[in-house]
Parts: sequence; structure tokens; C-alpha cells
Amino acid sequence: MSGELPRYNALPLSRNGAPWRTGWGVFGKDSELGTLELLTPERRRAAAALVEEGVTINLDHPLDIPLEIFEFRPKFKHNVFEIMPGYLDETLDDFAPQLSSQWDSLRHVRSPDGFYNDLVSDAESLNPRSLLGIDKVAEAGIIGRGVLLDVCEYMASIGDPIEPNSRREISTAILDDVAASQGVTIKTGDILLLRFGVDTFLRRLIDQPGSIEMRYEAPGLMQDESTLEWLWDKHVAAICADNIGVEVTPPRGPDTRLHPALLGLFGLTMGELFDLVDLSRECKSRARYEFLFVAKPFRLPGGVGSPANAMAVF
Repeated sequence: MSGELPRYNALPLSRNGAPWRTGWGVFGKDSELGTLELLTPERRRAAAALVEEGVTINLDHPLDIPLEIFEFRPKFKHNVFEIMPGYLDETLDDFAPQLSSQWDSLRHVRSPDGFYNDLVSDAESLNPRSLLGIDKVAEAGIIGRGVLLDVCEYMASIGDPIEPNSRREISTAILDDVAASQGVTIKTGDILLLRFGVDTFLRRLIDQPGSIEMRYEAPGLMQDESTLEWLWDKHVAAICADNIGVEVTPPRGPDTRLHPALLGLFGLTMGELFDLVDLSRECKSRARYEFLFVAKPFRLPGGVGSPANAMAVF
């Protein structure tokens, strides 16, 4: 990668997914990191300068969220045992790394053209040690300037609150309004965090299992090309949200999901089910929505995803 990044409308159309556009090759034809290549040493140093007091904010839910909507992800069993008197060890059986706060690797979802940069063929996609695994992300970590857009707080402040357990599309115009209200500007290489209020709902689900039912419905980003254009032209390094898919759920149809474009065409790493409640309070109390963001995914060779392991530092 050299020089300025191209605007979305300057990207070539994807071969099989028009009118979607593709960012294949923008960060090098062999890149397994995609937009995470934007987390340069210079940007990490600038982000580290945002730390003033060393206050840390956890961004992960517990690993054992009692979610019933992902039937294909089994609940794990946590076994603690004694290996000798006074020495304990443990195992996790049927551990699904994407059942709680999580990262999607670039091999999680293919685009209409294939997996990102055409580095993984359909024939080898189930190879546990395939390219584009989360281990590539883990080697460098996800460290940079984090920016929170607190959509939940903003919508409540204008008298139009979001229902966290219902489908609601959030447009890029709303994101711009949120950023303006917070006095924050999104810069190239930022890690963008979006809060829709699903995190508060999940905390209730965790604290009182069975007291409420979580449906396969959630607020999230509008699933159209304007969202793709906005995200690409902001040139964010990664995007995280407190909902179940970043995009609104459920989609209108199979061709309206953002995952294939963001992961498969842009190479944009995505985080889901983040707990942003405490971060929201901290940002609001400080009137400051930028911070050092640090995450270290599992170094699982060929991993499709990983627990988030994410923190904000002020």
C-alpha cells in the first residue's frame, strides 16, 4: 500500500456482486490483514498518547452469555479438576469462540467473488489451518485509536429511543449526527465502536437468565451500499458493535447482508456482542469519545473467530 487510499467510487466493481465494489489488492495482493494494515506504528504511538490516567474499561461480556439464538454454537462446559493436592486445572468442552464478545476473521464469510484477496479457495475453506485466520490478527494485535459512536444515547436524547430486541436500521446520516453531537471526528485507521443499546439488554439476560427472551432481531447498520461507501471512505481499521452482527438483523434477503462485503471484499475485521455500557458512561462523564483501544485475539491457526479480549484505556 502506498499513497492515498482510493475512495469507494474509485474501487473496481466486484466480478459477481455488482453493484458492490471490491478492495482486493488495496493493501497488497497477499495481505491477510486487510484494513488492519492501517494500524501503523505511527498510529499506535498517536493512540498511546491518548492515555492520561491509565484508567481501563473492559469491553467483553462473560464468555457464557446464555444465548439461545445461535443453535449451531454449542454452549461450552467448564470443567475444573485437581491435578495434585492444591493444584487446579481446567478444560473447556465444546468451546465456541464466537458465542460471546468476539472477532470475525476474514475467513468467516466469503464475498460473491470469494474469500478476501482470493487467498482461500472454496475447496480449502474448511481446512483448519487455512490462510486469513484470526492468528494473523493476533500476531500484531488490534491496537489503535478507538472511537465510540453512542447511537443508543443519542437517539434517546432526541426522543427516539432504540428498542434493543427489535429490528431497526441505522443510517449513515444518523452516524454523522452522533459524531457531530459528540464532537468527535473519525480518522483513517480508527477502530470504530458502535453502541445500539443491545449491551444493556444482554446484561439483563446474563444477570437474570430466563427472565427475558432474546429474539433474532436487533438494531444495526442499514444494509445498503451507502453504508459500504461510508465505512470504506472513513478508512477505519476495524468495526465493533454491541449487537449480534454490526448490521441490522435479520436482513431483508441474502444479498443485503454487510458481512460478505465488509469481510470478503473490504478485508474489514468485525467485532460483535461487545459490552460498551461502561465505556458509554466513561465517555459521557469525560465528554470524550476517543481512547486507546487494545485487543489481543486468540492465536488460533486458521481461526474463524476469537473472543474479543478488548479494553479501552483513558
